Amino acid sequence: MDRFVESTREHIATILNCVADGIYELDSSGRVVYLNQTGEELLGFKLNDIRGLIMHDLIHKRLAGANSCLAAGCTLLSVHGASTAYRNENDWFVRKDGSVMPVAYASAPLVKDGEVTGTVMCFRDVTQQKRIEVELNAAREASRLRAEGFQMIFESVPNGLLLVDPFGKILLVNTKTETMFQRTGQELVGKPVEILLPERFAAEYREVRADFMANPSVRQMGDGRDLCGLRKDGSEFAIEMCVTPLDTESGFQV
Repeated sequence: MDRFVESTREHIATILNCVADGIYELDSSGRVVYLNQTGEELLGFKLNDIRGLIMHDLIHKRLAGANSCLAAGCTLLSVHGASTAYRNENDWFVRKDGSVMPVAYASAPLVKDGEVTGTVMCFRDVTQQKRIEVELNAAREASRLRAEGFQMIFESVPNGLLLVDPFGKILLVNTKTETMFQRTGQELVGKPVEILLPERFAAEYREVRADFMANPSVRQMGDGRDLCGLRKDGSEFAIEMCVTPLDTESGFQV
């Protein structure tokens, strides 16, 4: 009997590893029981390394900070262990390396003898779809902002300003930014913000942006420590950075 059960499990695991979507199973406490091969590839975690750990803490809690996700009534946390199926087309998971991945997912409870014993989740990386959506919205928004004279207002500010999409891609810069970083707007638009920061600050910026995506509000980067910008010639200079949401018709920009 044990050999039959083990053979059945291996057979099911083989099938699930052929699925193009990530799939994970949790017990009633939200701890990892199973993660298929696609899920490992998407999240960067290996099943053997995270089996028994709380999945929410690994892929979602870091997105909203240590406590804010719980306080805000996190949707994903409520899905884990829920007694009904759930579908979400607009959420974000955090990979092992700290990068953020937009996802769509569907969940279903595992029920035995009338009791919920766990949850199975099927999720998909929708980065490409989101990127296309963001690029289309950004193009429309940039056109609208230019038509309304936003560029003139942007230029009137004495500080360096960047308009950035939720993926960290630069949409618009003012002349002060060009002067500070010794790069033209043409060189910067469409590029990631990280090219303006030394490598040692890039990871911190990505964490700030990940937290910002979950809870759009003013973020100060540097936390009292020296922060440097990176010029085109490779030289560094001291800067202060503040990340602020801009609510537009096409969604928030940074």
